[in-house]
Amino acid sequence: MAVSPQHFTQIDGLRVQFRMRGAGPPLLLLHGWGGSSLSFAAAIPALEQRFRLLIPDLPGFGFSEPPAAAWGSADYARVVAGLIESASAKPLDVLGHSFGGKVAVALATQYPEPVRRLVLVAAPVVRLEQKAAVLSRGRAYRAV
Repeated sequence: MAVSPQHFTQIDGLRVQFRMRGAGPPLLLLHGWGGSSLSFAAAIPALEQRFRLLIPDLPGFGFSEPPAAAWGSADYARVVAGLIESASAKPLDVLGHSFGGKVAVALATQYPEPVRRLVLVAAPVVRLEQKAAVLSRGRAYRAV
């Protein structure tokens, strides 16, 4: 796959890199922790035949500037919402992988207007609370 040209925009004072490919309804691809817009390289040829892809490097990854302090998924969602606005790519579907899925959920809850549908792949969005007895039993099994 030929890598699409990089585009840059300023959002919340950060230089954010993104790629755009294809034609059709917009689809935002959000990579996982430690990834970049290139994480989707193998899927892009098939997806760009049906969708106009918007593929950013989340702040601190790829060619995007890092934030000055540690961020949560809500902070990343704010930047992604700004990118959607600047790219005039709404309404759109969002595919989030791993941490990108967590950001996608934050985006859909904080900025629901541009989000049409979500596809979450291995996204850590549900955390079950464990009772102390279950945790101590697990520790005991591991110790044995």
